[in-house]
Amino acid sequence: MLGKFLTILSLTVGISIVVSAADQSFEVEQTSGDTINYKDVTNMRQGRWIFTGKMKRMDSYEDDQVVEEGSYTNNRKNGVWKRYFTNSNVKSEVNYTNNRPDGDYKEYYSDGTLQEAGTWKNNKNVGNFIRQHPNGEVSQEFAFNEKGKREGPQKYYWDNGQIRIEGNWNSGQENGVVTEYTSTGEVKSEKYYGEGGVLDAAKTKVYEVKEVVQEVAPPEPAAEVQEAVIVKKSERKNIGKFTGEGHHVLYRRDGQVSKDGEFKGGHLWKGKVYIYSKDGILTGVSIYKKGKYQGEGVIEEGQ
Repeated sequence: MLGKFLTILSLTVGISIVVSAADQSFEVEQTSGDTINYKDVTNMRQGRWIFTGKMKRMDSYEDDQVVEEGSYTNNRKNGVWKRYFTNSNVKSEVNYTNNRPDGDYKEYYSDGTLQEAGTWKNNKNVGNFIRQHPNGEVSQEFAFNEKGKREGPQKYYWDNGQIRIEGNWNSGQENGVVTEYTSTGEVKSEKYYGEGGVLDAAKTKVYEVKEVVQEVAPPEPAAEVQEAVIVKKSERKNIGKFTGEGHHVLYRRDGQVSKDGEFKGGHLWKGKVYIYSKDGILTGVSIYKKGKYQGEGVIEEGQ
């Protein structure tokens, strides 16, 4: 277990500069002897930090069990940060620049199987993206352009390895023929999309196939963003009772807006989801229409 046993050496160091003094604190990792969890004279986190269950106040972890680790520069995350499951397997590996996700990242299932891998830039997925089923078979293979829109060949797969959907996308919209298959490899439909991603019903073909299991629509690529439309218990409602219907503004515990828009059945139907880092910094604004993720909005000055 990484850094499981930590010897706390919280020290007070007197810095003599004329008549002023300042306190610094750090810990020493017993296995390596490295200095960790260092706060400088201005109380800013610097260098490598290891957060344990006790430090995070997370009851599901042992007090000395590692929850996450990485490096700080002036209180801001930089470089690769790792988070862990309660079984000590890696949960995620995310590269940060100035406290925001930037570059390659990976997320895992609790058994260590890769769940998702891609590249994050300016609050968007760019380049190649892959997601896997819990059994390790590929679930989605996408490619994103620099604007965070899906571009070129895109594929979905069944958990038995068979292709589920394949086609071309242009600036985030279907373009040309998109073919859908059953889990046994039979062609289920060939849908033709014209300019602007508009379905051309006249050119669309639907075939009669014997369904083995009921098929459901594949999920959108940004799993964390999709989950964000669910109202959490920790979110406060705006003035008045939250009915789950109509316009509402919801807030985080720290008072910052989390969701703003029209709700249907307790879910965000049309509006914005505000994404924050663990330090409360606004890192993205996701746009939803008809209950579906549309893309990333602009972080306006003053937000």
